[in-house]
Amino acid sequence: FQGSGGGKDKAVMLSTADFKQKVINSKEDWLVQFMAPWCGHCQKLKPEWEDAASQLHGEFKLGVVDATAETALAQEYGVQGYPTIKMFVTKDGKKVPQDYNGGRTASDIVNYVNNHLETTGASKPLAEIVSNDVFKEECNEDWHGICVLAFLPHILDDQSKGRNMRLQKMGDAKKKVGRTFRFMWVQGGENFELEEKLGLGFGYPALVAISPSKKRFAVMKSSFEADNIESFLNGVLRGKEGTTEVKPWPMKLTKYPAWDGKDASLPDDDLDE
Repeated sequence: FQGSGGGKDKAVMLSTADFKQKVINSKEDWLVQFMAPWCGHCQKLKPEWEDAASQLHGEFKLGVVDATAETALAQEYGVQGYPTIKMFVTKDGKKVPQDYNGGRTASDIVNYVNNHLETTGASKPLAEIVSNDVFKEECNEDWHGICVLAFLPHILDDQSKGRNMRLQKMGDAKKKVGRTFRFMWVQGGENFELEEKLGLGFGYPALVAISPSKKRFAVMKSSFEADNIESFLNGVLRGKEGTTEVKPWPMKLTKYPAWDGKDASLPDDDLDE
């Protein structure tokens, strides 16, 4: 797993035709760059923007508008020079553009977004892998980082209090280990065949680190605590954890209904038996 890094560009190209639908009507905030293809500063920013978009993929969206092609859109938002970067935030149910005043390296952009998410509390919840399509979106060969997949106890066993506690532990670890890791979870028992191949017969919760680009995985053996997760993932990154080839790749996950955030009870017919 050593040497894992960013992936392909995840910035979204925007036009006048889809700007309202994708940005203005979205429940999520956006960071949008208005650029010109011939602009030297824009060309210098491009790889940094792509790197930041890749690091933030799945948590926050970065957009790009060619202001020389979308002149009306650029004029609407007062674009006079290139690149112009604006954060589109939701206030009182409306999207409001704000001038971006951060730096122009990938690190600067990511830190700016992280601060925004922490300040607004708008950070996305960890992805629940309720289908193979969701898994392919979150963890595929384009992502050269490491996917952290937790198999949590069934909601009947944990109920909402227990599940939220475990998700909080993952969230705490996520804040400490950085953008190389992308966290996600699945309900244990929904993917018995995969769990067997990953050697997770010891029960739930279980946690595995997966490198989709290298098609290898490692299993955490310690207890499911934030500090242990952090230590395990740092060990994975430094090559100190043993890894095994994923066979076959890509991994296949079963479709099941997403958790509604509530407690669960057995169906009446099960209780009658």
